Amino acid sequence: MAPPRKPSKPSPAPIDRLAKRPASRQTTGAESARKVLGLLLQFSAKRPWLSIDALAEAVGAPVSTTYRYAALLKEMGFLSDDGQGRYCIAPTLLRVAAAGREAIRYPELAKAEVASLAARTGETVLLIQPVGGNGVCIDKVESPHAMRIAYELGAAFPLHRGAAPKVLLAFQSDAERERYLQQLRAEARGQGKAVAQLRKELDQIRADDVGYSSAEITSGLWAVAVPIRQADKVVLALSVAGPAFRIGPRARASIERDVRATAARISALLSELGDSV
Repeated sequence: MAPPRKPSKPSPAPIDRLAKRPASRQTTGAESARKVLGLLLQFSAKRPWLSIDALAEAVGAPVSTTYRYAALLKEMGFLSDDGQGRYCIAPTLLRVAAAGREAIRYPELAKAEVASLAARTGETVLLIQPVGGNGVCIDKVESPHAMRIAYELGAAFPLHRGAAPKVLLAFQSDAERERYLQQLRAEARGQGKAVAQLRKELDQIRADDVGYSSAEITSGLWAVAVPIRQADKVVLALSVAGPAFRIGPRARASIERDVRATAARISALLSELGDSV
């Protein structure tokens, strides 16, 4: 959020206490490797330097073990340190990030439509791509209003929370979606009813080709999202999000129509380009 004042943090719903990042396919026997790589995911533009204690807490490992993980990443050229127990991303990863940007052309292809949608609605527009068990923000145009939603590029959201992530989960294959839901149920600790309600909501999203959320990720936020397809496969979700108090019933209906039409145009473009994307 980038409002004049910060809204209060929403109370977690029962389903919010489930796994932070459940994955549709989780490789077995790779827990240590997962934690090593997990260290890299803790850094961001707002957190360029992290202490070993913060990293250890983030990945759920003892400090002594985290030191070994960090030493390995430093040896590989992925981390640098200041000699006082603080770490940052090393320049090697900039080359890796550049390779990723070259490989993913979706933001480039959808850029004009995303910008136009943001200008028409006056709210923040997000382009979300499925990556493992998360929806990742790969492009955004923020609202010009002082109070607006403002996520970082690369921000990752679990697929069971938020309009766009739920759209991506809804349109996974039946097997992938069921695997995700079963993992949620296993980790819900008696909140199976919440998972059952989520399953019904996902069925409705598939039927209506649209998803909604209200204060699921950020307090006071309303969002709508629609799938973007390439050759009949859902590859992205397009979302408009903003403060609920500013977006009344008429505005919501108008925004939904606009998001649907924009997503259809982007889908047509991606399908026309085919395998070249």
